[in-house]
This record gives sequence, C-alpha cells and structure tokens, in this order.
Amino acid sequence: MNPAIAGLALLLVALGSLSRAFGNMETKPVAPLLTSNFGIVTGEDQQRIVERIGVPFLPAPEPYYLYWQCLPLKRVFINCSGYSHYTRKAGPKGDLCVAGIDVVSNGSLYSFFFHQLWDWDSYEDVRREFRELLRGQKVACFGAEYTGDNFPQEPGYIRTSSWFLKYLKTQKGSWSYSR
Repeated sequence: MNPAIAGLALLLVALGSLSRAFGNMETKPVAPLLTSNFGIVTGEDQQRIVERIGVPFLPAPEPYYLYWQCLPLKRVFINCSGYSHYTRKAGPKGDLCVAGIDVVSNGSLYSFFFHQLWDWDSYEDVRREFRELLRGQKVACFGAEYTGDNFPQEPGYIRTSSWFLKYLKTQKGSWSYSR
C-alpha cells in the first residue's frame, strides 16, 4: 500500500475516533455572568440558574431572564415601598410593601426587588438578614431577572436598572428567594 494513502487512512481513523469521543461529551450551559465574579459566584451557582430556567443563556440582558452580576458596593439601601392594603370583603389587611435593595455602583442605580408584597414584620426579618450579609462587604453578587433600564431616571445617575431578585451572595454567605 502506498505510504501516503496508509498515513491518510490512519489520520481519518484517528479523527473519527476523536470526533466520536468529543461528540459524546455533554456540555452544560452556564448562566450569564454580566460582570466579573470577584471569586464569589461559582459554576454551581450558575448551573442552579440554568437548571431553574431550563434554557441556555442569552448574551445580552433580556427581560425576565436570570443573570448573575457582581457589583462593588458604593452605597446600598435596603427599602420597602409601602402602602395599606384593603379589601372590600375583609376590610383593612395591614401594611404591605414592595421590598428591595438599591445599589449605587459605577454611576448607575440598580434596583433589586421582589415579585411579591411583604408584610412589615416579614420585611424587617429579611432586612436584618440582608444587612448582616452585606455589612462590611466591598462586593455583592445578585442573581436576578432583568426587567429593564431607564436612561437616566434619577438625577445624577448614568442609568437605572431594575431586576427581580432571586439570589444574593457575598463572601460572608448567601440568600435565596426560594429557600
């Protein structure tokens, strides 16, 4: 047999074996990380989001899609925009609020808030938990669904960005909405 043909046949067999070997490897999508992870967000954290939403990542912020982002904490405000809740049938139900965390970072205002209304006692519990988790931290990572940007909504900011909060993680520990 011609040595050139024998060499080519051997190369094709080797390439076929490699192709089958690599073709059987399962690749797992990774949830988008919009910033550096600062050593806080792990592959396991990202995989948890992928398993929760069940779709591969989208590279740019898309509404209601979950992303991780880690932000330097210049200023942090844990807040609850409240109002009294009333139903015609039951009468006054007490004060409820939309709880969230506002972070000022890199000239932008990031508002992370919850899907649901909170009663004041529950809000106070989660506020204490957030304060403890964020106290003394230079960076916090947020796993949240993107809801949109406004340019500029608040005076003095480059942009304001709104997110539904699902996960919060720092070097101290983590919090999950779905505990």
